[in-house]
Amino acid sequence: MSKKSNTQTKSKESEVFASCSFSSLGLHSTLCDQLRERLGFEAPTLVQAQAIPVILSGRHVLVNAETGSGKTIAYLAPIIHHLQGYNPRIERAHGTFALVLVPTRELCMQVYEILQKLLHRFHWIVPGYVMGGENRNKEKARLRKGISILIATPGRLLDHLKHTSSFVHKNLRWIIFDEADRILELGFGKDIEEILDLLGSRTDDSAGKKTSSETQRQNLLLSATLNEKVNHLAKISLENPIMIGLDNTKMQPDSSLNRTGSLGSDEDEELDNSSGDYKLPSQLVQRYVKVPCGSRLAILLSILKHLFEREASYKIVVFFSTCDAVDFHYTLLSAFQWSPYSQFEAENKEIFLRCKTFRLHGNMKQEDRRTTFSAFKTEKSALLLSTDVAARGLDFPKVRCIIQYDSPGEATEYVHRVGRTARLGERGESLLFLQPIEVDYLQDLEKHGVSLTEYPLPKILDSFPLHGQTRHVKKFVSLESHPWVVSLQKELESYILAEPKIKKLAKDAFCSWVRAYTAHRGELKKSCCNNAEMHPTVRLSRQLSNLESSHLSPALLNSNIKAFIQHGQFTKALQLYSLSPLTATQFTFPSLLKASTFLSNLTYGKTLHSTIIQLGLHFDPFITTSLINMYVKCGSLSYAVNVFEKMIQRENSVQDVTLWNSLLDGYFKFGQIKEGLAHFYKMQVFGVLSDAYSLSILLGVLGYKKGKEIHGYIVRNMFKSDSILETSLIDMYSSCSRIMEAWTVFDHLEDKSNVVVWNVIIGGFFENGLWEWSLKLYSLMKGENVKLVSESLSSTLSACAYGDFVDFGRQVHCDLIKLGFESNPFVYTSLLSMYGKCHFVEDAEKVFKQVFDKGIEVWNAMISTFVCNGYFYAAFEVYNKMRYNVRTLDSFTMSNVLSCSSMIGIYNVGRSVHAELIKRPIESSVPVQSALLTMYCKCGSVEDANSVLGTMKEKDVVAWGSVISGFCQNRKFREALDYFRRMDADEVRPDSDIMSSVISACTGLENVDLGCMIHGYVIKSGLDPDVYVANSLVDMYSKCGFPDMAENVFSHMPHKNLVAWNSMISCYCRNGLPDQSIKLFSEIVQHGFYPDSVSITSVLAAVSSISALLSGKIIHGYLIRLEIQSDIHLENALIDMYIKCGLLNYAEYIFQSMSQKDVVTWNCMIDGYGSHGDCLRALSLYDKMRNHGITPDDVTFLSLISSCNHAGLVDEGQNIFQSMTVEHGVEPKMEHYVNIVDLLGRAGRLEDAYNFVKTMPMEPDRSVWLSLLCACRAHSNVELGEMAAHNLLKVEPSRGSNYVQLLHLYGEAELWDKAANIRATMKQKGLKKNPGCSWIELQDRVNVFFSGDSSSLRTIEIYEILHSLGRNMEKKECDREIVEADLDV
Repeated sequence: MSKKSNTQTKSKESEVFASCSFSSLGLHSTLCDQLRERLGFEAPTLVQAQAIPVILSGRHVLVNAETGSGKTIAYLAPIIHHLQGYNPRIERAHGTFALVLVPTRELCMQVYEILQKLLHRFHWIVPGYVMGGENRNKEKARLRKGISILIATPGRLLDHLKHTSSFVHKNLRWIIFDEADRILELGFGKDIEEILDLLGSRTDDSAGKKTSSETQRQNLLLSATLNEKVNHLAKISLENPIMIGLDNTKMQPDSSLNRTGSLGSDEDEELDNSSGDYKLPSQLVQRYVKVPCGSRLAILLSILKHLFEREASYKIVVFFSTCDAVDFHYTLLSAFQWSPYSQFEAENKEIFLRCKTFRLHGNMKQEDRRTTFSAFKTEKSALLLSTDVAARGLDFPKVRCIIQYDSPGEATEYVHRVGRTARLGERGESLLFLQPIEVDYLQDLEKHGVSLTEYPLPKILDSFPLHGQTRHVKKFVSLESHPWVVSLQKELESYILAEPKIKKLAKDAFCSWVRAYTAHRGELKKSCCNNAEMHPTVRLSRQLSNLESSHLSPALLNSNIKAFIQHGQFTKALQLYSLSPLTATQFTFPSLLKASTFLSNLTYGKTLHSTIIQLGLHFDPFITTSLINMYVKCGSLSYAVNVFEKMIQRENSVQDVTLWNSLLDGYFKFGQIKEGLAHFYKMQVFGVLSDAYSLSILLGVLGYKKGKEIHGYIVRNMFKSDSILETSLIDMYSSCSRIMEAWTVFDHLEDKSNVVVWNVIIGGFFENGLWEWSLKLYSLMKGENVKLVSESLSSTLSACAYGDFVDFGRQVHCDLIKLGFESNPFVYTSLLSMYGKCHFVEDAEKVFKQVFDKGIEVWNAMISTFVCNGYFYAAFEVYNKMRYNVRTLDSFTMSNVLSCSSMIGIYNVGRSVHAELIKRPIESSVPVQSALLTMYCKCGSVEDANSVLGTMKEKDVVAWGSVISGFCQNRKFREALDYFRRMDADEVRPDSDIMSSVISACTGLENVDLGCMIHGYVIKSGLDPDVYVANSLVDMYSKCGFPDMAENVFSHMPHKNLVAWNSMISCYCRNGLPDQSIKLFSEIVQHGFYPDSVSITSVLAAVSSISALLSGKIIHGYLIRLEIQSDIHLENALIDMYIKCGLLNYAEYIFQSMSQKDVVTWNCMIDGYGSHGDCLRALSLYDKMRNHGITPDDVTFLSLISSCNHAGLVDEGQNIFQSMTVEHGVEPKMEHYVNIVDLLGRAGRLEDAYNFVKTMPMEPDRSVWLSLLCACRAHSNVELGEMAAHNLLKVEPSRGSNYVQLLHLYGEAELWDKAANIRATMKQKGLKKNPGCSWIELQDRVNVFFSGDSSSLRTIEIYEILHSLGRNMEKKECDREIVEADLDV
């Protein structure tokens, strides 16, 4: 590619992003960091680069730029820059400095969220918002406290300006109109003018209210479009403004301010002249239908029937020009009956339209009109027949379709009528009935920017079956001759003529219609005379006789076959062909073969092939190519090969590359790569030159190496400019993970106007995980004015979902609405999934509700969103609705529902879904069977899981992973390991998920030897670098008590995530290495991670174990400064830390401020009060806990008994112990018995304690006998003490501390012989008592001291200070004795 082309490409990129940085624009460095870290802006957009310096200068500015060009940052960043620089700092009491006006609540919240992120490090600048629908009193309270930067909708702001006296805005410096065009379109023009008057910010002389202000005011106006209203707002609010826009002819990046246009002078040009275009909702689908007068009634009824049968909840308004017309159609539609089987079966007739029908016109009484309107408003599905006069000014809710049966006289009336639907962002449709002579009306609408498409009426008429009579298919030259229309009109004629009342109403309606028609503008009146004779009854008779007298000709037969196929009616086309097969021509057979291919019906295809041979057309190249394609797509490659081999035997057909391509594509579709390449080489031998399609087929299936060879072939043979090949090359490199080579191909394209090329490169970056680049390319594509298609939007939305770029996703949401993709299920499914994966469930629900024609993919996306975000019961609710609205459920639906069942453990629901699956063919699909396995395993049903696994013909890694993971989550670890062995025997290679599950099974079994074997298997399998596998290994070694092994795995991890760091912190804490845990926590940030709540909770446990108060406070402060999201576990850890560090009041403060408290929270505080000697408060808190509905557990009672033990409340402690089982059904554990023995022993009730031990339902362990021995020693009861010691030494004879307690008992009782024997026994067995230890925290360091230990580095210093203290104490003692002696004298 030439240097000139490279320069052009770079200049196109610069149309979106500027080459400068934010800091070069003059912004504060901290603000630039926030733009990069919190919002992901590495460089400013062109609009930001142009606008920020100008706004910083203090000038009024008008920014005209498209949506998504960064206008919000362009004005927020300069404002924050100025406010953070105020000295002294601004305070809340100073009131509002900046006011941002936005049109909608949604935009208000979006700007507020951006503002919060930018102000993360400027906490003294307070953001806030006021908007419609919020609580006024709460808003007033916020305004009273003060809001530095206020975002507001116009109506609510005006209300507060008038009625909230505490709203301080005397320091107001900035007023910003964001999306000014939308504000004015929503009718806030007068509110804006009044706001400007109240704030004294009008710049025109007409207001006469501009007030002087101590603060220099700067107004900013931002708009995506410029029209007359925006022009007026600019003139009254901006003073000599600077114009900023994306149009390089108006503004260059390097242009000085003097070169920008000014709007303030008299020479200013209008920003935009009114085009006279009508503003209609972009979500409104506008169509028209051309119908001759005589067929109008039948066509209207057919369309209404189609619409109401298409969707259950549907509301339609049909507009007529006269009251008589409304009465006639209302009476007819309310009573007209129709037989769906035969027009002669009167007993089988039923109401033609199964919906509630209402009428509304000016001749009705006011009360009747009000009743009708109210009734229609409350119905979910109904039909309203109305006149323009009755409908004027009424707001019809949830109307989906407007039908204008009589064309309006003026174009403005059209807008008035269609305005009854597509309101407030909802989707709607409109249909305009026109007679052939009225088509010039469309030109009038186009002059005002309203473009209508033709309604697919033939397709709808063909969808109505005529049971009980022969369908005579012919080439219908007009709607009147369509069999359905003829049959329906005959029924209508019979009904109208048989009912005198209806006949009179029809006559009155016709006469009134003629009178109304003559009142239309002059050019429409000429049709009146021609149409007067077209009375429905006359025309019906004529059309019926014409149809019955007609017959089929071969030309009409072939023509109608093609017409059916073009409209997607393949079965009808084949049925019509079967009436006279031999009359089909060589031009018809390719279409018929296409129909067979679409239906995947090999029988039809073979029948056609037989007829082709019979007619001697089997050597026609077009027909042969169609035959090969049909056999390939119908799954019969051998037939396709036979057809091809016979064809190339003819010399004149060998060089047809299309023929070769059809079979080449077939080989690769069947996965026969070698045969396909052999076919391609054979093609070269025969001298057939490959075309672009041949090479694109090869690129689609071959790998990187072969693809590079084909790329070279393409370059050598000058295929470079072919768009198909260029697209295939980009796709090939992307799928081979060679994204930069794909980018090189794209970058060298001479013509980038093809949207397919953009879609492929965007998809390539997305598939390779470079989501942000996909978004940048989307912005570039918009800048190139490439027409976006559904795939462009879907790929970009997928990138937003996986990269969590929800703000960009909202911009794409706006784009798809503007481009009219609201009715595209493919795009809306991607939009719904984007919101779901970004955890914006409410937005996903809104999108789901806006899709009226919900296909199965939309339902699946909504269920998946609920499941992924933990809304399991909501997922079931959507699934139940889906079953009634969608005929066929696919494997994705069932997999989601089964996953939902397994996550919440609803076994019966899962079995019922399984029962439903058995009836469907999708039961045998691998994803569904894997989901069934997971569900049964998680619900603990091993037999059912075995049954499903046994029925699976192909057990892939997903299936094995499902069953192994399911058993592990259900704590059936042995079963999980058994299935892993079976999988290994099946020679299925495990993935990282399976190995993580197997390692967790070893952890659950506490079998470290088996875990080491699995570790070796992991290394041999090459899965040890995987972060998830490594984390599982760290967790296993940690829980099995091997911190050195865990540290070794951790240190060898090539890529550590935050989970790995958290696991290692927890490992050190669990294995008695709290210092290491605290040290490792400080290293997290140095490695580019930010601790989360799990990190904080783990390290706080380490801090608590050594009572390192200073470290605990530092971590608590860190938690507050970084605004780490707290959860109940973290808050419990904080309470526990402060209690164990002796700061009970800190723990109380956290406890009181917690919004939610679980049983652990209450237990921590009860234990805290008890350990600090306040038993009464512990008991009082226990009563409060019960009053709050919290059920106590065994830990609660352990804390209470321990509290009573410390306080000596024996009776209370025994009562609490008794209430455990009697009142609460909690079985005591060994710890509870130990505490009761200690409670009785401390009180001197040794016999009671011994009797209590004897009545224990379990065998007493060491702690029980040791507690009793200590009590005997305290109360000098040698006899009972010896008995307790005897049992203690029987349980644990090799522990030195057990002998020490007995030794002290003998020594204190002066039984020296027995004491000597105990010493001799200990010496003989080599037993020693573990020394006691104590520690002190000093200058962020915990110093540990053991009894009799002198290993401390500061031992000498410690002993010197100790001797010094001793000497001082002795000196003071001597001085005191001297003073006392003097006093005695």
